[in-house]
Amino acid sequence: MKRIFIPIGLLLAVACQDEPAKTDPSSKQDSGVTTAPATPPPTKVDIAEPVISERIDGPANIRAAANGKTIYSLDHNIPVTAREPEKGWMEIGVWVDLDNPDQKMIKKGAVLKRNGKPIGKALEDIHLYETITVKEKKRGVINGYTAVNNIQTGTILENAFAEFTANKPVIKLDEIKPLLDSYNFEDFNGLEQGNKGFVFYESDVLDPTAAPRFWPVFDSNGELVLIFHGRKMEVAGATTEAFEGGYVTVFSKDAAKVKKLKEKFKAFMQSAG
Repeated sequence: MKRIFIPIGLLLAVACQDEPAKTDPSSKQDSGVTTAPATPPPTKVDIAEPVISERIDGPANIRAAANGKTIYSLDHNIPVTAREPEKGWMEIGVWVDLDNPDQKMIKKGAVLKRNGKPIGKALEDIHLYETITVKEKKRGVINGYTAVNNIQTGTILENAFAEFTANKPVIKLDEIKPLLDSYNFEDFNGLEQGNKGFVFYESDVLDPTAAPRFWPVFDSNGELVLIFHGRKMEVAGATTEAFEGGYVTVFSKDAAKVKKLKEKFKAFMQSAG
């Protein structure tokens, strides 16, 4: 998909969502993985508040590269930015407090904090991926790679949506709105008068010019027609195909309506690009 510049709103939303860390030493932790792990099936979300973004199933080790050296760890339920999985691994990004605004590195042994609360630990010296401003203060962004099974799969938007909508002949906005709210979807272009659209963006933690990741469109009757999305997703009972550099998943049986929305999408993306 063509990339569209957006503000840092999604990142700011994540700032208030940390939960206390799980401290049980028997908790699962990626250790010494030598082959890419399989992608586990969706699981229930292990949090009671809005999901907002992918969450760590931890504590979890974060590595310098896929199956590379461990550089830091993150506690359970910490929200992160996660790219699309590749061969059982995900690149993640997370922002942390800095000791001073000119800081370029986090020293080995340091406790990683966000808004003053511990979220993990530096196991090696960590060079900052970049610095950003959150609530008028400079913060550091660190990245790395973790096994897919270190992310709560139920917090991956595509998994949650596919599970919720599987094999439903009609999906109404009022029944799916709680899921949209849980990920802080924004009101967006419905592409046709009377329609209603919503959007969830790729986070700009790792992508400064983040594009729409997930864009469902509902018709004037409140029925889900289709979803334009940037990551792979398959929904039982719906049809997914490659489309305009991303994908489209179609729920409606009205071929004319679907065709028109696809044309409107192309025109919108061309004008926005």
